[in-house]
Amino acid sequence: MTDAILMLDRVSRALTEPPSDRNEDDLVMIMNWFKDLSRAEEKKGKVCVLGELEDGVLKALVKDSVLETWETGRILIKQGNTGDFMYIILSGECEVRVSSNENSWQEGDVIRGGQKEFGDALGVLVGVVGPGSVIGEVALVKNVTRTANVIVSPSTEACTLIRISRDLFNRTLQEHLRRLEQEREDFTNGFHLVSNFNPKLRQQFIRALMKEKHYNGDIIVRQGDKIEDIYFIVSGDVILYLNPNKLVSQYELHLQAKNVYSILPEASKKPPSGLLHRHVTTPRPQDGNGFGSPNLPLSMQPMSGSTKVIWSCVSKNGMLGDFEVLTQLPSRMTTAVAQTETVLFRMNLPEFRRLVIKEGRETAKEARSLAKTALRYRNGKRREKLNARGQTESEVSFVDYLIRAIDQLAMPI
Repeated sequence: MTDAILMLDRVSRALTEPPSDRNEDDLVMIMNWFKDLSRAEEKKGKVCVLGELEDGVLKALVKDSVLETWETGRILIKQGNTGDFMYIILSGECEVRVSSNENSWQEGDVIRGGQKEFGDALGVLVGVVGPGSVIGEVALVKNVTRTANVIVSPSTEACTLIRISRDLFNRTLQEHLRRLEQEREDFTNGFHLVSNFNPKLRQQFIRALMKEKHYNGDIIVRQGDKIEDIYFIVSGDVILYLNPNKLVSQYELHLQAKNVYSILPEASKKPPSGLLHRHVTTPRPQDGNGFGSPNLPLSMQPMSGSTKVIWSCVSKNGMLGDFEVLTQLPSRMTTAVAQTETVLFRMNLPEFRRLVIKEGRETAKEARSLAKTALRYRNGKRREKLNARGQTESEVSFVDYLIRAIDQLAMPI
């Protein structure tokens, strides 16, 4: 057994004791394990509620919570039910699903099968949550019925959680989770793309937001990665770095499959290749990740002898991944690096497609228009810098090509 499994076993055994029998040493051991779990999640950029609690509050939570282990396919929370408790996941994963239809399944029932069976029973998948995640808190924070179904994921053998009653919630987590809920609502109310959402869609958008925090120099996403989430920037600045030489290899087969050449001007029907014949310049200062120092203002960043170039800076209400998803591109176009402490909300790709592209049709049109405007602006600034250096062939030609093809590539709405 690994150290992590052994430690989880120790924590689990301590939490199986009745609250009155949990001794001080066990409480300290469990609190430290919770903090380690939180730090591990923070390294991934995820905000773990256990790491944001004062010691006194965390101790009360550890003292009186109840440990539960649920097998794959068991329903933890049923949409529409009254909620008198919430969970924090310690190990394993759970799926969050939203259904538009009534069904006969109840909390505690077990659904056999996989994604198809889960979907037929409990509706569309809107998120997968793992260690450190809170589930079921909305009913306690807002005093409403359950807003979603939660089931133990088929990708995990079992899920270990601590169950928190309404009374324990009121004594420990209430203030913290209400602040988080208010942050979600404040962001949504000020976010331009959802201004025309009806109240039901707006609430579903809020429910799909998961908070993350990154610090100066953190890589949030990498160019070429498969797109699984969309990021919305709440505060802070993010630098986008582009490796132009990757663009053709990333997208050429995809663009050919979409037959976009037939709608482009004659000069653009052949996809650009051999994009760069650039002059080698003095390498810029490197950070530990191989990127230029995010502390330098954009205007002061020297050009690199490598193929990584600064593409843009994105800040409040900006998005990461929107352009690629709206045009069905298969991977991320840029690497995003936090320049300052940056707070983001993350939404999984299926939920973004459902809410913004399928349900919010006018929103999708607006998002596509804004994406094209942003790309044109960034490409124009890039072209100005290259022309000033006497460099005429660059990545801008390929991005011009993508901009012209964006409507042909767009997902049907």
